[in-house]
Amino acid sequence: MGFEVAKCLSQKNATVIIAARNKQKCEKAAAEIKAQGGKGRIEAMELDLTSFKSIKAFADKYHELNLPLHMLINNAGVFLVNHDHTQEGFETTVGTNYFGHYYLTHLLLDKLVQTQKEGGMARAVFMSSTFEQLGNINWDDLEMYKSQESGLFEYATAKIMKLMLSRELNKRLKGTGVEMYSAQPGLVSSPLYSKGDHRKGTMLAVEFFQSFYGQAPVRGCRSLLRAATDPELIGRGGQYFSPPYLSVLTFHINNAGRFFPYHKSSRNEEHWKRLYDRTLDIVNGKLKEKNLPVISAV
Repeated sequence: MGFEVAKCLSQKNATVIIAARNKQKCEKAAAEIKAQGGKGRIEAMELDLTSFKSIKAFADKYHELNLPLHMLINNAGVFLVNHDHTQEGFETTVGTNYFGHYYLTHLLLDKLVQTQKEGGMARAVFMSSTFEQLGNINWDDLEMYKSQESGLFEYATAKIMKLMLSRELNKRLKGTGVEMYSAQPGLVSSPLYSKGDHRKGTMLAVEFFQSFYGQAPVRGCRSLLRAATDPELIGRGGQYFSPPYLSVLTFHINNAGRFFPYHKSSRNEEHWKRLYDRTLDIVNGKLKEKNLPVISAV
């Protein structure tokens, strides 16, 4: 998914930064994009969302590039991996898919605001999932310390929290011109599944269905690309783009259409604020432990 998004943007002559834990794989992907018709400048940078130190280092290096930031696409994540914890102690799924993106977005908000002030469109897009409806937010354990699994419900919870974050940030940024969106692609034939824990029955079931029903990533990325680039969306921040779904069954039609998430917290503004404020406290607590600068509320 990330590769296809980067390729599409590069073919339109955009400057693209690809970030991932493995810089060598990033560099290989950048070379492949160039070979497949990429026109814009493309760079590979190291970014490990399981480490606040790595996230801070990436953000610092991005600032040193002295580039504008028109689109921040929070796509990276993990799915049904072995049960473990990030360097800050979060359960791996929620730590990578939610807390890492929360921290990264705050470190780059100043670039988004500056880009908007200088006359450019600036927005961020958060990748969600049809599984958002299965999320179960434990307000006493957002870090999922008590979780005994890195499974489907941890993944689903991270995805609804990410969607809520996009809507709360969009509210808080009103008046700046910077807007936040969320999107989900439907079921995609993606390398994401090969990295999961294949001892899990849920993983085997998902892989089975995607083997004959999964769409190609070039089609699946349409919702992300629309949210990231469509100028007609200016003034409509907070929206969610997705092919339609019924329960967890996704219909791969109108992939980039506006959709309405099922989870009740996606419509509860008090829950958005509560999640944002509680996460800020947690993140700043971890930053203090690592002797890193704390972040401010938007």
